[in-house]
Amino acid sequence: MKTNCELTLLTYIISCLLDAVDGCCARALNQSTNFGAMLDMIVDRCSTMCLLACLTYFYPSYMLFFQFIMIVDIASHWLHLHSSILSGKSSHKSVDLKANRFLRLYYTNRVVLFLMLFAFGLWGIVICLTAPMAFLKTSISFIQLHAACMNMVSLDELERSRNKAD
Repeated sequence: MKTNCELTLLTYIISCLLDAVDGCCARALNQSTNFGAMLDMIVDRCSTMCLLACLTYFYPSYMLFFQFIMIVDIASHWLHLHSSILSGKSSHKSVDLKANRFLRLYYTNRVVLFLMLFAFGLWGIVICLTAPMAFLKTSISFIQLHAACMNMVSLDELERSRNKAD
């Protein structure tokens, strides 16, 4: 990623799309397996960690934020998967209908699940693509603020000198 951001982003996008297609095909063709489900989750976690690790390299001042996302992502998925297995569920996506309504919606509505995962992946990509412009825009805002302050000081000084002359 350090030397070719565009290629990295393209491969990440392709990876996310292939992951979605793979899951849909496995379900449609009745080819879902426990190993496939575990492998899918491991690959998802690893790709998320790699993307976030790259973001910490490019934006070191946000390292703690990205590390927090990593911790929450790993801990929540591992514990959820582990509790699902210990509960005897056939899949970590099987949720008790009386469970938290957000988790129920997340795991039972494939459109919502896809959109959430897509948006999360897109968020990382958008950060990579737009951060330089966002930082530039913020820098311009600081320059504008400084110039406006200097103009106001000049106007105040001019007004004072006119008032003294009167």
